[in-house]
Amino acid sequence: MLLLFLCALSGCQHLDVERKTFHRLNSESFNAKSFQIIFLDPAQHDSLEFSSHANVLAAILKSKGMIEAKPNTKADYLVAFDFKISSSTQIGSTSTPHFTTSGGTSNFNATTYGNGGSYNTYGTVSSYPTLKYAGSTTEEYTYTEYTRELTIKIYNLDKYNSGDKKPVYETQAYSCGSSRETSKIVPLLIKSLMSEFPLPSGSADRVSMPWE
Repeated sequence: MLLLFLCALSGCQHLDVERKTFHRLNSESFNAKSFQIIFLDPAQHDSLEFSSHANVLAAILKSKGMIEAKPNTKADYLVAFDFKISSSTQIGSTSTPHFTTSGGTSNFNATTYGNGGSYNTYGTVSSYPTLKYAGSTTEEYTYTEYTRELTIKIYNLDKYNSGDKKPVYETQAYSCGSSRETSKIVPLLIKSLMSEFPLPSGSADRVSMPWE
């Protein structure tokens, strides 16, 4: 239900994002630690667009005190990046009200009879018209809605190689709307998750990211 609520709110000025974070950092610190970013989707690994998204993520991690590992060198942490987008056809409706009017301007013509004969009286009567609701017409239409999901997981490589395959940090963002402009949406999802890195474990909230 919450995701559907976000879909209704999503507009052209802001990207509404639902996010949640879990980690097991304890006293572990990322400061001065090296990292390497990988894509879980092989199609994104060779994508120039997603290489630019990786640069956005790397810049944020470096601003937090981490160091990007040079190629062919061992990193302290592996940062796994996974973005998915799906679409569905939705049905919307519009309602058009209809009204009738009464009153306004009307003409009259009357005949009066008396001892002296008959007299014709005619003229115009004016009053404010009154609107009266007369029902409505409802029309349905279809539109495409896109659901976007970004997951970022951080692994301690020493622990991973020792058999502990669980991430030390996991954060996810969800958003939906009528746009599939991933070149704009993905960087906003990254910033919604990582600008306050690290977020408290177990946190879940909604943020509104302005379009850039």
